[in-house]
Amino acid sequence: MEKKINQLNSSNINDSKLISYCFGLFGIASLLAWNAIIAQIPFFSYYLGSLNPSVSFPLLNKLFNIPLQFILLIKKKLFPLKFQLIISIIISIICLISLPCFVFLSETNKNLGMTATIILILIMGLINASLQNGFLSLTSHFPLDKIVFYSTGQGISGIIMALLELVVLFYVNTGNTDEDFKYGAFIFFGISVLILLFVIFALIFLFNSNYGKYYLNNENKNKEINKDNSNNLNIANNENSNDNINTDENISIKVYQMEKVNIIKPKIEIKQEKKYWFFELIYSVKDAIFLIWFNFFITFSIYPSVYIGQNLFSTGKFKTNIIILIFCFCNTFGRFIMKYFRPNKHLGYKIILGRAVLVILLIFNHYCNIIIKISTYATSIFLIVNLIFLSGTNGFDSSLCFGLAPTLVKGEYKGKAGSAVSLFQVIGGVCGSSFAFVTQKIIRTISKYKEY
Repeated sequence: MEKKINQLNSSNINDSKLISYCFGLFGIASLLAWNAIIAQIPFFSYYLGSLNPSVSFPLLNKLFNIPLQFILLIKKKLFPLKFQLIISIIISIICLISLPCFVFLSETNKNLGMTATIILILIMGLINASLQNGFLSLTSHFPLDKIVFYSTGQGISGIIMALLELVVLFYVNTGNTDEDFKYGAFIFFGISVLILLFVIFALIFLFNSNYGKYYLNNENKNKEINKDNSNNLNIANNENSNDNINTDENISIKVYQMEKVNIIKPKIEIKQEKKYWFFELIYSVKDAIFLIWFNFFITFSIYPSVYIGQNLFSTGKFKTNIIILIFCFCNTFGRFIMKYFRPNKHLGYKIILGRAVLVILLIFNHYCNIIIKISTYATSIFLIVNLIFLSGTNGFDSSLCFGLAPTLVKGEYKGKAGSAVSLFQVIGGVCGSSFAFVTQKIIRTISKYKEY
């Protein structure tokens, strides 16, 4: 036992750039299916326009996402984390291959094609929940720089899908014909599948590496130490049962024995055997889950719907793609620069609460364009600057919360802390998307006074 624990504590582990790139791939995979659906809205609208895919598909994708993430959070692991992630990726690959086929099925049998597509979108929502929960739970066991790489990968996922869609629009779907859409869809989803196959190899590599074994075995190491502690303490008590006099020598021996078996600990761990362990966990990570919730609430209350509805240099066909690309690039940059900071809840509160001003400024910018008649060029510049700050701080705060949560708990609950952040990230996005209707109503109310 002692030898095994010493091996786990060994600093002779191989940390390399390849390990960091693996975490970047995990971040890409965690949101790839979601970003693929968003990027292919024009494709879905061409064949299934009656379903209003731009509104219905994102909502359908989130319908089962939150309940499943909640179940995964409150329940003990039913399957090993490696098994959960690999199976989820395989199912996601099957869904991405099947999705365009089901959409094309609507040409011959509209009702069957629409029903099959809706069911597949719901299943992809479940898989997204499993991947987000699993990857963030996995990443939470590792140092901050790996968490930042994972978070950065989530931003890169949006960039890849947005750029891939632009390539399809420029070089494949040039004539907006039926054949162009089919060819472009197969290229788009085919490349997405190849990315997920690389992620499977990256997962296997991490779990088999000394680096991965060291950090992932810490949880088992703690359990083994605790079990060994109780056995060794009983032995120590039996050996000293006849020593009723607390001499200095006896006290020193007992303290040494307690230190040797690691009885003296710097912090108290949350025990999952407790009846109210879940509430203790939520209370422990309350700052991280509030910050991530409010961060995504602010973001989705104006992005992408409100931004897309604004005048941007009077652009037409590629306006949506430009806005998405600006957001994805700045969001990714914000996630990455968190690498040079330490997770700090006070910094998080200052930045995240200050982001609410960006919503007010966006509405004011629209007022200036419509009522005060400031030129579209000037308001477009302001719109882009506002978007840069929104997306950059969104990425920075996301990485901050991902890194903060695991520091608030110990042992096996680092994974559970990551799962809690993942859940409230999605809840914040759904709440923000719902509040976007209020923001849009304010924008429309201002637009009504244009003629006056």
